[in-house]
Amino acid sequence: MVLMHQILRILRDACTSTPDEPYAFPSRWDPSDWELFFNFAQHHRVTPLLGHRAQNGVLENIPAPLMAKLQKELHQTRLRHRVALQQLDEVESGLRGKGISCYALKGPRLADEAYPTPGLRRFDDLDILVEPAARSEAQRVLADLGYRPPPRRLPAWLVRSYHFHTQWFHPATHTLVELHERPADTRSLPRGAGRVAQPQLPAGAVQQRIDFGVQGYGGVCPPVGSPPHRYIFT
Repeated sequence: MVLMHQILRILRDACTSTPDEPYAFPSRWDPSDWELFFNFAQHHRVTPLLGHRAQNGVLENIPAPLMAKLQKELHQTRLRHRVALQQLDEVESGLRGKGISCYALKGPRLADEAYPTPGLRRFDDLDILVEPAARSEAQRVLADLGYRPPPRRLPAWLVRSYHFHTQWFHPATHTLVELHERPADTRSLPRGAGRVAQPQLPAGAVQQRIDFGVQGYGGVCPPVGSPPHRYIFT
């Protein structure tokens, strides 16, 4: 049985090996070990990357069933990437057509810039940033393009207070768009900005209560008298 920390180390090595020094997987793994490895790779969203690396000979000793699953993930992610780029272009064109400045966060644009070939990064939605003053008009643009608020969504008070984004779902393409707004012009905080006794937070900023029952950063050491805490080291 392979331990969790061994799986994570092997996953790291498999994702960072070079063509000059291909990574060879352990040859004595049983099917449950391979299944655990695949589940971890899915959790960390690197199955398409592993499929690409295996396809190019950077990974060795991969059993045929796992190779087939990795290739399937790679193919599906590449298709999803192409469709997502088309949908992102449509949304951006609609916003800019109304004079709304926008910026795509993460997703397919990051995949194009940060990975050697498109379609190696998994993502679940399209994140688009607009100015706070343009939020209402941007929402109208999305509605005109066929997007609707998802059936299950965050409460309005939670979005206004903490999240600064709204979700929009296209029932025909099953695309989820998260419309983010820049919450403030603040780009830095003074030392001690979150001090509870004398806070120096920007206007409109809030500091949430942590599980110690207080506001502010508590570190890794619980207050005196707290019940036992469980720590997991991997």
